[in-house]
Amino acid sequence: MLDHYQNITLTFDDNLIERVDAFKYLGIKFDSNMSWSSHVDHLSGNISKKIGVVKRVKYFLPQKTLIMLANALVIPQFDYASSVWSNCSVTNEAHLQVLHNRLARTIISADIKTPIDDMLSSLNWIRLCDRWSNHMLLLTFKCLTNVCPDYLCNQFNFVHNNHDHLTRSHATNTLTVPKFNSNSGKHTFIVRAANLWNNLSPSIRTELYNMSITQFKSSVIVSI
Repeated sequence: MLDHYQNITLTFDDNLIERVDAFKYLGIKFDSNMSWSSHVDHLSGNISKKIGVVKRVKYFLPQKTLIMLANALVIPQFDYASSVWSNCSVTNEAHLQVLHNRLARTIISADIKTPIDDMLSSLNWIRLCDRWSNHMLLLTFKCLTNVCPDYLCNQFNFVHNNHDHLTRSHATNTLTVPKFNSNSGKHTFIVRAANLWNNLSPSIRTELYNMSITQFKSSVIVSI
Protein backbone atom coordinates (compact mmCIF):
# COMPACT_ATOMS: atom_id res chain seq x y z
CA MET A 1 0.00 0.00 0.00
CA LEU A 2 2.80 2.43 0.88
CA ASP A 3 4.33 1.76 -2.54
CA HIS A 4 1.57 3.96 -4.02
CA TYR A 5 3.16 7.00 -2.36
CA GLN A 6 6.74 6.61 -3.58
CA ASN A 7 6.72 9.96 -5.40
CA ILE A 8 5.45 12.10 -2.52
CA THR A 9 7.87 14.75 -1.23
CA LEU A 10 7.67 16.40 2.19
CA THR A 11 9.28 19.62 3.38
CA PHE A 12 9.76 21.23 6.78
CA ASP A 13 10.74 24.90 7.04
CA ASP A 14 11.43 24.84 3.29
CA ASN A 15 13.86 21.95 3.77
CA LEU A 16 13.25 18.76 1.84
CA ILE A 17 12.89 15.74 4.13
CA GLU A 18 15.07 12.91 2.90
CA ARG A 19 13.28 9.70 2.05
CA VAL A 20 14.94 6.53 3.36
CA ASP A 21 13.96 2.87 3.39
CA ALA A 22 14.91 2.47 7.06
CA PHE A 23 16.20 4.54 9.96
CA LYS A 24 17.31 3.82 13.49
CA TYR A 25 15.86 5.64 16.49
CA LEU A 26 16.69 4.82 20.11
CA GLY A 27 17.97 1.41 19.09
CA ILE A 28 14.87 0.50 17.05
CA LYS A 29 15.10 0.19 13.29
CA PHE A 30 11.98 1.42 11.48
CA ASP A 31 11.42 0.56 7.83
CA SER A 32 9.26 2.30 5.26
CA ASN A 33 6.69 -0.53 5.32
CA MET A 34 6.55 -0.76 9.13
CA SER A 35 7.10 -4.49 8.84
CA TRP A 36 9.92 -4.63 11.44
CA SER A 37 11.89 -6.86 9.06
CA SER A 38 14.82 -4.44 9.05
CA HIS A 39 14.86 -4.34 12.84
CA VAL A 40 14.65 -8.12 13.17
CA ASP A 41 17.45 -8.59 10.61
CA HIS A 42 19.64 -6.11 12.48
CA LEU A 43 18.74 -7.69 15.82
CA SER A 44 19.42 -11.19 14.53
CA GLY A 45 22.92 -10.22 13.47
CA ASN A 46 23.74 -8.82 16.91
CA ILE A 47 22.24 -11.82 18.69
CA SER A 48 24.11 -14.33 16.51
CA LYS A 49 27.42 -12.63 17.36
CA LYS A 50 26.67 -12.72 21.08
CA ILE A 51 25.64 -16.38 20.93
CA GLY A 52 29.00 -16.98 19.26
CA VAL A 53 30.69 -15.41 22.30
CA VAL A 54 28.78 -17.72 24.64
CA LYS A 55 29.70 -20.71 22.48
CA ARG A 56 33.42 -19.85 22.55
CA VAL A 57 33.59 -19.61 26.34
CA LYS A 58 31.19 -22.44 27.25
CA TYR A 59 34.00 -24.96 27.75
CA PHE A 60 35.74 -22.73 30.28
CA LEU A 61 32.75 -21.77 32.44
CA PRO A 62 30.26 -23.72 34.57
CA GLN A 63 26.70 -23.79 33.33
CA LYS A 64 25.49 -21.48 36.09
CA THR A 65 27.93 -18.80 34.93
CA LEU A 66 26.94 -19.36 31.30
CA ILE A 67 23.30 -18.74 32.20
CA MET A 68 24.26 -15.51 33.96
CA LEU A 69 26.29 -14.48 30.90
CA ALA A 70 23.40 -15.23 28.54
CA ASN A 71 20.92 -13.37 30.74
CA ALA A 72 23.21 -10.34 30.83
CA LEU A 73 24.56 -10.35 27.28
CA VAL A 74 21.98 -11.93 24.98
CA ILE A 75 18.50 -12.05 26.50
CA PRO A 76 18.21 -8.23 26.78
CA GLN A 77 18.60 -8.11 22.99
CA PHE A 78 15.34 -10.05 22.63
CA ASP A 79 13.62 -7.86 25.21
CA TYR A 80 14.60 -4.28 24.41
CA ALA A 81 11.50 -2.28 23.39
CA SER A 82 9.69 -5.51 22.50
CA SER A 83 6.34 -3.86 23.29
CA VAL A 84 6.97 -1.69 20.22
CA TRP A 85 8.05 -4.26 17.64
CA SER A 86 6.80 -7.64 18.91
CA ASN A 87 3.83 -7.33 16.56
CA CYS A 88 6.24 -8.36 13.81
CA SER A 89 5.31 -11.05 11.30
CA VAL A 90 5.07 -14.72 12.23
CA THR A 91 8.15 -15.35 10.08
CA ASN A 92 10.22 -12.75 11.94
CA GLU A 93 9.05 -14.04 15.30
CA ALA A 94 9.93 -17.61 14.32
CA HIS A 95 13.39 -16.49 13.21
CA LEU A 96 14.08 -14.92 16.60
CA GLN A 97 12.71 -17.97 18.41
CA VAL A 98 15.19 -20.14 16.48
CA LEU A 99 18.02 -17.95 17.82
CA HIS A 100 16.57 -18.17 21.33
CA ASN A 101 16.49 -21.96 21.01
CA ARG A 102 20.07 -21.98 19.72
CA LEU A 103 21.19 -20.03 22.77
CA ALA A 104 19.48 -22.52 25.09
CA ARG A 105 20.96 -25.47 23.21
CA THR A 106 24.42 -23.92 23.40
CA ILE A 107 24.26 -23.43 27.16
CA ILE A 108 23.07 -26.92 28.06
CA SER A 109 24.86 -28.70 25.18
CA ALA A 110 21.57 -30.28 24.13
CA ASP A 111 21.16 -32.59 21.18
CA ILE A 112 19.38 -31.20 18.13
CA LYS A 113 16.49 -33.59 18.83
CA THR A 114 15.91 -32.28 22.36
CA PRO A 115 12.39 -30.80 22.60
CA ILE A 116 12.45 -27.01 22.77
CA ASP A 117 10.17 -26.77 25.79
CA ASP A 118 12.40 -29.19 27.71
CA MET A 119 15.45 -27.04 26.99
CA LEU A 120 13.74 -23.83 28.00
CA SER A 121 12.28 -25.41 31.14
CA SER A 122 15.72 -26.58 32.27
CA LEU A 123 16.88 -22.96 32.12
CA ASN A 124 13.67 -21.58 33.67
CA TRP A 125 13.00 -19.71 30.40
CA ILE A 126 9.79 -19.32 28.42
CA ARG A 127 9.12 -18.84 24.72
CA LEU A 128 9.67 -15.36 23.33
CA CYS A 129 6.00 -14.72 22.56
CA ASP A 130 5.12 -15.39 26.22
CA ARG A 131 8.07 -13.33 27.40
CA TRP A 132 6.96 -10.38 25.27
CA SER A 133 3.40 -10.74 26.55
CA ASN A 134 4.71 -10.55 30.12
CA HIS A 135 6.62 -7.36 29.33
CA MET A 136 3.60 -5.77 27.69
CA LEU A 137 1.39 -6.67 30.63
CA LEU A 138 3.92 -5.21 33.04
CA LEU A 139 3.99 -1.98 31.04
CA THR A 140 0.17 -1.95 31.02
CA PHE A 141 0.11 -2.42 34.80
CA LYS A 142 2.50 0.51 35.21
CA CYS A 143 0.28 2.65 32.97
CA LEU A 144 -2.88 1.76 34.89
CA THR A 145 -1.19 2.61 38.18
CA ASN A 146 0.18 5.88 36.75
CA VAL A 147 3.83 4.91 37.01
CA CYS A 148 4.46 5.67 33.33
CA PRO A 149 4.40 9.09 31.61
CA ASP A 150 0.98 10.60 30.93
CA TYR A 151 1.22 10.13 27.17
CA LEU A 152 1.20 6.36 27.77
CA CYS A 153 -1.18 6.25 30.72
CA ASN A 154 -3.78 8.28 28.82
CA GLN A 155 -3.92 5.64 26.09
CA PHE A 156 -5.93 3.33 28.34
CA ASN A 157 -9.56 3.64 29.33
CA PHE A 158 -11.64 1.41 31.58
CA VAL A 159 -15.01 0.19 30.30
CA HIS A 160 -16.72 1.49 33.45
CA ASN A 161 -15.60 5.04 32.60
CA ASN A 162 -18.03 4.98 29.67
CA HIS A 163 -21.13 4.80 31.87
CA ASP A 164 -22.27 5.45 35.43
CA HIS A 165 -23.99 2.21 36.46
CA LEU A 166 -22.04 -0.60 38.11
CA THR A 167 -21.25 -3.68 36.03
CA ARG A 168 -19.01 -6.71 36.26
CA SER A 169 -16.44 -4.90 34.12
CA HIS A 170 -16.29 -2.18 36.79
CA ALA A 171 -15.34 -4.68 39.48
CA THR A 172 -12.79 -6.46 37.28
CA ASN A 173 -11.17 -3.34 35.78
CA THR A 174 -11.83 -4.34 32.19
CA LEU A 175 -10.20 -2.14 29.57
CA THR A 176 -11.86 -0.70 26.50
CA VAL A 177 -10.38 -2.20 23.32
CA PRO A 178 -10.25 0.39 20.50
CA LYS A 179 -11.88 -0.70 17.24
CA PHE A 180 -9.92 -0.59 14.00
CA ASN A 181 -10.84 -1.80 10.53
CA SER A 182 -7.26 -2.23 9.31
CA ASN A 183 -4.90 -5.02 10.35
CA SER A 184 -2.24 -2.48 11.20
CA GLY A 185 -4.65 -0.80 13.62
CA LYS A 186 -5.53 -4.11 15.24
CA HIS A 187 -1.83 -4.74 15.90
CA THR A 188 -1.12 -1.41 17.60
CA PHE A 189 0.23 -1.37 21.14
CA ILE A 190 -2.98 -0.18 22.80
CA VAL A 191 -5.10 -2.93 21.20
CA ARG A 192 -2.65 -5.72 21.97
CA ALA A 193 -2.08 -4.48 25.50
CA ALA A 194 -5.80 -4.09 26.27
CA ASN A 195 -6.58 -7.57 24.95
CA LEU A 196 -3.77 -9.12 26.97
CA TRP A 197 -4.97 -7.33 30.10
CA ASN A 198 -8.60 -8.38 29.60
CA ASN A 199 -7.49 -11.98 29.14
CA LEU A 200 -5.92 -12.04 32.59
CA SER A 201 -7.80 -13.74 35.37
CA PRO A 202 -10.48 -11.40 36.81
CA SER A 203 -9.04 -12.08 40.26
CA ILE A 204 -5.77 -10.46 39.18
CA ARG A 205 -7.43 -7.47 37.50
CA THR A 206 -9.62 -6.89 40.54
CA GLU A 207 -6.51 -6.48 42.71
CA LEU A 208 -4.98 -3.86 40.39
CA TYR A 209 -4.57 -1.20 43.07
CA ASN A 210 -3.63 -3.62 45.85
CA MET A 211 -0.57 -5.17 44.20
CA SER A 212 3.03 -4.05 44.00
CA ILE A 213 4.94 -4.43 40.75
CA THR A 214 6.74 -7.46 42.21
CA GLN A 215 3.45 -9.11 43.17
CA PHE A 216 2.00 -8.42 39.74
CA LYS A 217 5.04 -9.96 38.03
CA SER A 218 4.58 -13.10 40.07
CA SER A 219 0.86 -13.25 39.28
CA VAL A 220 1.38 -12.74 35.55
CA ILE A 221 4.02 -15.44 35.25
CA VAL A 222 1.67 -17.91 36.91
CA SER A 223 -1.40 -16.89 34.91
CA ILE A 224 0.01 -16.99 31.34
